[in-house]
Amino acid sequence: MKIHVFNTWILAHGLHPFAMVAMFIAGGTADSMVMEDVYILLFMSCVAMLLAIPTLFVSWYVLPKILRLPSSLLNRFFIWLASGCAIVVINAGVALALVFRMGAEEVIIAVPALVATFVALCVRFKSFIKLAAEYDRPVEPELN
Repeated sequence: MKIHVFNTWILAHGLHPFAMVAMFIAGGTADSMVMEDVYILLFMSCVAMLLAIPTLFVSWYVLPKILRLPSSLLNRFFIWLASGCAIVVINAGVALALVFRMGAEEVIIAVPALVATFVALCVRFKSFIKLAAEYDRPVEPELN
């Protein structure tokens, strides 16, 4: 279970720079990007990875609770998707407020992280199904 969360976390951070570039393209500022901007984006991704360590720990705590819910597999996945995105938004808000002293209006900077998390969770859907199947399997008592 921890490996599933860790691999999803790593995938989201691998997608994060691409989501940031997509945000710059959507904002119309990508035409003036130079190589220094790419280095800045990579640096920001590394800082984001360090600041996102609490999301890894919270997700390790939350996922087993979701997998044990008496609900359908698809409902549990959507709960995992919603809670994963909520964890990222809460962590980004706390990190922006405490570390960078930014207010609520600067939370738009967390959109690439949110998009990367959403895509990573959707890409890892098959892995989630396998993990949920392990939790759904009844435990057989050992015979001595």
